[in-house]
This record gives sequence, structure tokens and C-alpha cells, in this order.
Amino acid sequence: MIISAVDQLVCVDEADSYASSMGMTFPADGVNAQYYKMNGSKVTEVSPEFFYTSAQSNRILVYFPQIFSAVANSYYTPDANDVFTFRINSMTGDATIIAQGTLSTFALVNGSRVWNTTAQGATAQTYSQVFMATTATYNNITVPAIAIRGQVAYGTQKDLAIYCTVEFDGGSITTKGEMEIRSMESDVYKAAISATSSAGGNDQVIDTSNETITLTGILTKNGSTSGISGATYNWHKHGSVTSLGTNSTLVVTESMVDGHAIFCVDITYGGTTYTASITINDIQDRYAIIKGRTVYSDSSKTTEVENTNVIKKSYLVLYQPSVIDTQTDTTSSGWSFTYTLKDNAGNVIGTSGSDVPSGGLEVPGSTVKTNGGINVHLTATNSNL
Repeated sequence: MIISAVDQLVCVDEADSYASSMGMTFPADGVNAQYYKMNGSKVTEVSPEFFYTSAQSNRILVYFPQIFSAVANSYYTPDANDVFTFRINSMTGDATIIAQGTLSTFALVNGSRVWNTTAQGATAQTYSQVFMATTATYNNITVPAIAIRGQVAYGTQKDLAIYCTVEFDGGSITTKGEMEIRSMESDVYKAAISATSSAGGNDQVIDTSNETITLTGILTKNGSTSGISGATYNWHKHGSVTSLGTNSTLVVTESMVDGHAIFCVDITYGGTTYTASITINDIQDRYAIIKGRTVYSDSSKTTEVENTNVIKKSYLVLYQPSVIDTQTDTTSSGWSFTYTLKDNAGNVIGTSGSDVPSGGLEVPGSTVKTNGGINVHLTATNSNL
């Protein structure tokens, strides 16, 4: 018999004695939102209006990072080498960059790229018409900033997220600002999942080895599925990016559930993705892995700290797993353990089997930090069961 479990680790760096937030300078007669009406494929009305020209500087929306040092008890002043990167709708990726540079070189990137194809009038807007690289000053500190000076609203756009990553000596930090984009005729979409057991009825519990549960992804508009067509689906387990299927339904079998599992569906419709999740339980599983996680303040393992999956770079995480018999509530013997470390994209970054010392698996916080978080897969095997 083989059973498995997964533990997700994330890391905070001791150098992160900074708190960040996205500052905003609002236009004279608006907030960080824009509403619109459509006539066919064209935007016919936008409110509030943002203007292109510098003469209308009081009619733009400006986003800028604010970094507070807990050690200095003051806001951080950037030096000449600090790099500021602004992105739209993503924390990573070159394709999402709209402006980048140091305080002296900061400039718009991809200015000629088309922002939308359903602009007011006959000509679509470009990034340079919608966004502007500028600066902002707060607490006598000047930082690069990005301004929205055009009409970001169009047919399928629902929200806009502005991310700014600041790379400075000792690390980097990312902050996020959001802008709401809404149709003046409000439409509320919501994703949900229904569960139907092969044994009949609505059921989220697997009772027998041959029982399956069919999950169906549902998208509603103002509470109704009427008129919604062309949506796409992607199923995955919570905490995993591995796709389990792209149909509107997913058949869950016993082998897919170790005790319990959370299944998620991402439903994309009209350029926006809506997510729902559901927990499926398998009450047949007699044996379960106890992860046996202990967190130490350093590699010497002399001082235990809070047993959490959020760790510092200098910490060491020790796994000493065991297996429990859920029917007798006692520890089960005869199990051997192997381990696989994966990054958040599902790539294997390390495996440990026979090379793991009898004392258990050790995972340095530096490994977690380098990979932006890892997933520790624990597998227990018992050839006598």
C-alpha cells in the first residue's frame, strides 16, 4: 500500500523588515474606478474621464510604491541603483511590464502595444495613450510612478491590477494597487461546483472503492446560467497548478483522494476567470500520514519556534512522519518514507529517498526562499498491506 501527503512551505526573509503599500493620487473628480457603456463593440460612455494631456494632470490616477522600514521607523528613500518595475495584472513576466527603470531612467515599456480594440472612436488605444511613466512625492520622498491617463474600460475588462516590484540592496518587495472597471449595467458572475455521486444523489463522500463523484463547474450571471456559452474550464487541486481536465465536468475517483482533497475549477468567460472549490472526502482510507513537522530557528536544531508553514530564510524544517491507523487511532508500523520537493509550478527541485537520514528529512529555509515556496511530498509505502 502507498499513501501520500503534501505540505506547502513559504518563506519570509529576515531582510524583509519592510512593509509596502501602493499609494494613489486620485483624479480631481474620481476614485480608482472607471465605469462604461458599450454600443456593440465600441465604448460609448466612460466615467470618470481620464485625459491624455499633461495640461490635465489633475485628471489622472497615479500609483506609486510606499516602503516603510520597521528598523529605521521611517519610509525608505530609494537610491540611484534601485530598480522599479510596474506590471499589469501579474507580479511576474516581461510581457506584463508597462514601465521600468531607476529613478533617473524610469520610462514606459511597450508603449506602442495595443491596449484594447474596443476603444471610443475608430482607433484602438496604445499603452502610451493609457499609461504614463511619471514620479510621485510623499513624505519628501520621490519615487517612480505610473499614471492612468486614458480610458482603460472596454468590453471584457473587469478589473485592473497594478503591481510594482522594487529591487534594492538586500532584496526586493512587491506591492499591489487595484482599479475597478465596471459596466454601468451591472452584471454579477459567480462560479460554483455541483457534486453528483455514482451511487445517486448529491454527495461529496466516497464510501466504496468503485464509487465516483462527478463535479460540474457552473457559471451564473445574476443567478442564472441563461445566455452563457463559450466558457472554458480548468480543474486542479488546491495548491497545485497541474491540470486535471478542461471539460465542464470532472469525474473524481478514489485514487484521486487521500482522505480528503479540495478540487478547484477556473471558469474563464468574457476574458475574466471565476474560481470555485469543493472538498471531497474518502472515508475508506484507513491510513493517514502524520507529517511530523518541527521548525527550528537555525540549522543546529537547538531552538524550536512556532510550527508553521511560513518560515524565515535562516530556519530549518524537520519532517519526521509517521502513519496513523484511523480505525484504531494508533500508530501503524512497517512503513517506509520517500520525499519529493517541488516548486509552485510542479517542477521537481529535489528528491530524497534512501539518502534521508533516519532522523528525518531536513528542509533549509534558504531552499524555500530560493524557489519562492516549495511543496514537500511525503510518500509512505507498506508492502505488507
